[in-house]
Amino acid sequence: MRKISLLFLTVCLAGAFFFPGCDTDGGTNPALVSDSVPMPPALTGTWVSTWGEEFEINAATFTSGYAGTPSYSGSVVNVRLDAFGGGYITIRYTENATFPGAVGKYYVIHWKNLTGSSVDISGSSDGNGRAAQWEAEYEYVSWNGYFSYYSSCTKS
Repeated sequence: MRKISLLFLTVCLAGAFFFPGCDTDGGTNPALVSDSVPMPPALTGTWVSTWGEEFEINAATFTSGYAGTPSYSGSVVNVRLDAFGGGYITIRYTENATFPGAVGKYYVIHWKNLTGSSVDISGSSDGNGRAAQWEAEYEYVSWNGYFSYYSSCTKS
Protein backbone atom coordinates (compact mmCIF):
# COMPACT_ATOMS: atom_id res chain seq x y z
CA MET A 1 0.00 0.00 0.00
CA ARG A 2 2.85 2.35 0.83
CA LYS A 3 4.42 1.79 -2.61
CA ILE A 4 1.11 2.56 -4.33
CA SER A 5 0.70 5.79 -2.33
CA LEU A 6 4.24 6.87 -3.16
CA LEU A 7 3.69 6.07 -6.84
CA PHE A 8 0.40 8.03 -6.85
CA LEU A 9 2.09 11.05 -5.23
CA THR A 10 4.95 10.92 -7.73
CA VAL A 11 2.57 10.77 -10.71
CA CYS A 12 0.49 13.66 -9.35
CA LEU A 13 3.52 15.86 -8.73
CA ALA A 14 5.00 15.04 -12.13
CA GLY A 15 1.68 15.86 -13.80
CA ALA A 16 1.44 19.20 -12.01
CA PHE A 17 5.00 20.03 -13.05
CA PHE A 18 4.88 18.96 -16.70
CA PHE A 19 1.27 19.91 -17.48
CA PRO A 20 0.44 23.03 -15.43
CA GLY A 21 -1.97 24.43 -18.01
CA CYS A 22 -4.09 21.31 -18.46
CA ASP A 23 -6.74 22.22 -15.90
CA THR A 24 -8.86 24.99 -17.37
CA ASP A 25 -11.90 24.57 -15.17
CA GLY A 26 -10.77 26.80 -12.33
CA GLY A 27 -9.99 23.77 -10.16
CA THR A 28 -6.27 23.67 -9.49
CA ASN A 29 -4.99 26.09 -12.11
CA PRO A 30 -5.07 29.55 -10.51
CA ALA A 31 -4.63 31.38 -13.81
CA LEU A 32 -7.97 30.31 -15.31
CA VAL A 33 -11.15 30.74 -13.35
CA SER A 34 -13.73 29.61 -15.89
CA ASP A 35 -14.24 27.28 -18.80
CA SER A 36 -16.96 29.22 -20.56
CA VAL A 37 -18.82 32.42 -19.76
CA PRO A 38 -20.97 34.85 -21.75
CA MET A 39 -19.12 37.68 -23.46
CA PRO A 40 -18.69 40.46 -20.86
CA PRO A 41 -21.00 43.34 -21.89
CA ALA A 42 -18.25 45.89 -21.20
CA LEU A 43 -16.06 44.16 -23.82
CA THR A 44 -18.57 44.36 -26.67
CA GLY A 45 -18.32 47.21 -29.14
CA THR A 46 -15.73 48.87 -31.33
CA TRP A 47 -12.29 49.46 -29.89
CA VAL A 48 -9.52 51.58 -31.46
CA SER A 49 -5.89 51.30 -30.43
CA THR A 50 -3.30 54.05 -30.17
CA TRP A 51 -1.76 52.51 -33.34
CA GLY A 52 -5.02 52.81 -35.31
CA GLU A 53 -6.05 49.17 -35.08
CA GLU A 54 -9.77 48.49 -34.89
CA PHE A 55 -11.38 45.63 -33.00
CA GLU A 56 -15.08 44.85 -33.33
CA ILE A 57 -16.28 42.51 -30.60
CA ASN A 58 -19.72 41.05 -29.96
CA ALA A 59 -21.08 37.77 -28.62
CA ALA A 60 -20.94 36.12 -32.06
CA THR A 61 -17.88 37.58 -33.85
CA PHE A 62 -14.46 39.13 -33.34
CA THR A 63 -12.83 41.24 -36.07
CA SER A 64 -9.40 42.85 -36.10
CA GLY A 65 -8.42 45.34 -38.76
CA TYR A 66 -6.80 48.61 -39.66
CA ALA A 67 -8.39 51.65 -41.31
CA GLY A 68 -11.61 49.78 -42.06
CA THR A 69 -9.88 46.77 -43.66
CA PRO A 70 -10.19 43.50 -41.71
CA SER A 71 -6.96 41.59 -41.17
CA TYR A 72 -8.71 38.65 -39.51
CA SER A 73 -12.10 37.76 -38.14
CA GLY A 74 -13.85 34.77 -36.72
CA SER A 75 -16.84 33.30 -34.99
CA VAL A 76 -16.64 33.41 -31.20
CA VAL A 77 -16.68 29.81 -29.92
CA ASN A 78 -15.64 30.35 -26.29
CA VAL A 79 -14.96 33.03 -23.70
CA ARG A 80 -12.96 32.30 -20.53
CA LEU A 81 -11.89 34.50 -17.64
CA ASP A 82 -8.51 34.49 -15.97
CA ALA A 83 -7.60 35.28 -12.38
CA PHE A 84 -5.90 38.53 -13.32
CA GLY A 85 -8.99 40.51 -14.34
CA GLY A 86 -8.83 39.59 -17.99
CA GLY A 87 -9.77 36.72 -20.19
CA TYR A 88 -9.61 34.89 -23.48
CA ILE A 89 -11.81 34.87 -26.57
CA THR A 90 -11.49 31.78 -28.75
CA ILE A 91 -12.53 32.25 -32.36
CA ARG A 92 -12.73 30.05 -35.40
CA TYR A 93 -11.24 32.01 -38.29
CA THR A 94 -13.65 33.01 -41.03
CA GLU A 95 -11.11 35.36 -42.64
CA ASN A 96 -7.35 35.84 -42.34
CA ALA A 97 -5.55 38.17 -44.77
CA THR A 98 -2.06 37.25 -43.52
CA PHE A 99 -2.56 33.49 -43.20
CA PRO A 100 -5.33 32.47 -45.66
CA GLY A 101 -4.72 28.78 -44.89
CA ALA A 102 -5.73 29.42 -41.28
CA VAL A 103 -9.41 29.91 -42.16
CA GLY A 104 -11.38 27.28 -40.27
CA LYS A 105 -8.74 26.96 -37.55
CA TYR A 106 -8.99 28.17 -33.94
CA TYR A 107 -7.25 31.24 -32.54
CA VAL A 108 -7.21 32.96 -29.15
CA ILE A 109 -7.25 36.63 -28.17
CA HIS A 110 -6.40 37.80 -24.63
CA TRP A 111 -7.70 40.96 -22.99
CA LYS A 112 -6.81 42.66 -19.72
CA ASN A 113 -7.35 45.93 -17.86
CA LEU A 114 -10.96 46.20 -19.03
CA THR A 115 -12.88 49.28 -17.92
CA GLY A 116 -15.98 50.85 -19.42
CA SER A 117 -13.88 52.87 -21.86
CA SER A 118 -10.52 51.10 -22.25
CA VAL A 119 -8.97 47.67 -22.62
CA ASP A 120 -5.64 46.10 -23.61
CA ILE A 121 -6.00 43.48 -26.37
CA SER A 122 -3.48 40.98 -27.72
CA GLY A 123 -3.88 38.31 -30.35
CA SER A 124 -1.66 35.27 -30.05
CA SER A 125 1.76 35.78 -31.63
CA ASP A 126 1.07 32.64 -33.69
CA GLY A 127 -1.54 33.71 -36.24
CA ASN A 128 -1.75 30.32 -37.94
CA GLY A 129 -4.25 28.99 -35.41
CA ARG A 130 -4.75 25.38 -34.40
CA ALA A 131 -6.88 22.67 -35.97
CA ALA A 132 -8.75 21.85 -32.75
CA GLN A 133 -10.33 24.25 -30.27
CA TRP A 134 -8.89 22.43 -27.25
CA GLU A 135 -5.43 22.62 -28.79
CA ALA A 136 -5.64 26.40 -29.31
CA GLU A 137 -6.98 26.99 -25.80
CA TYR A 138 -4.29 24.81 -24.26
CA GLU A 139 -1.43 26.40 -26.22
CA TYR A 140 -2.45 30.06 -26.46
CA VAL A 141 -2.30 31.23 -22.84
CA SER A 142 -0.52 34.21 -21.34
CA TRP A 143 1.92 32.13 -19.30
CA ASN A 144 3.15 30.39 -22.47
CA GLY A 145 4.46 33.69 -23.86
CA TYR A 146 2.01 34.04 -26.74
CA PHE A 147 0.70 37.42 -25.62
CA SER A 148 3.71 39.73 -25.33
CA TYR A 149 2.38 42.85 -27.00
CA TYR A 150 -0.95 44.45 -26.12
CA SER A 151 -2.76 47.21 -27.96
CA SER A 152 -4.11 49.86 -25.60
CA CYS A 153 -7.60 50.58 -26.87
CA THR A 154 -10.43 52.99 -26.18
CA LYS A 155 -14.06 52.40 -27.01
CA SER A 156 -15.30 54.41 -29.96
